[in-house]
Amino acid sequence: MTNDDRDFYSRLPRYLHKKYKDQKTSLIRDNDIEWSDNQRAIQKRKGIDQDADHNRILSACIFPFVQQNNITQRLNYVYIRSSPLSELGVKNVDFLIASKTDGVLIFGEAKGTITDPRVVIKEYKERIKAINENSAYIMNMFPDIKLWEYVLGVYRKGYVRDPNTETLKDHDPLHSP
Repeated sequence: MTNDDRDFYSRLPRYLHKKYKDQKTSLIRDNDIEWSDNQRAIQKRKGIDQDADHNRILSACIFPFVQQNNITQRLNYVYIRSSPLSELGVKNVDFLIASKTDGVLIFGEAKGTITDPRVVIKEYKERIKAINENSAYIMNMFPDIKLWEYVLGVYRKGYVRDPNTETLKDHDPLHSP
C-alpha cells in the first residue's frame, strides 16, 4: 500500500476494510487482464504488419518473373515456385527463379522486417546449407543447371528528394500511398 492508501484505509470504518481490499484487488486484477489483452492485440497487429511487409517484399522479388513479358522473355528468367524444398520437409527459402537457357537457379528469401541483421544472415546461411545438403535432389529436378545463386530481398526505408524544396525526406516504399 502507498502512503495515501494507508491514510485512506486508516480513516475507513473497520467494517469497510475487507470490502475496500476486495474491491482494490478486483480492480487491479481487471486492469492486469485488460493490459494483457491489449498487449496480445498489439502483438497480433505487429505480426500482421510484419506478414504484410514480408508479402510486399516477396511480391516485389517474384512479380517480374511470374508473368511472361518482353523484359522477362529477353532475360530468360521465370518464377518456378515458392518454398522450393517444402516437399522434403526442410526449412528453406521463399522462392525459386530460374533461367533454364542460361543454366541458373536463384534461391531467394524475402525479409520485410529486420530487427537484427545478424540473426537474418545466420538464418539465411542455415537455409543455404539446407539447399546444399539437398543438391542431389535439386540436380535431379534441374539437370541442366550449372550455377546456383542466393539472394536476400530486404526492405530498406530510404530518402527521396522533394522536388519542391530540393531537400531529402523520408520515403517508405512499403507504406507509401
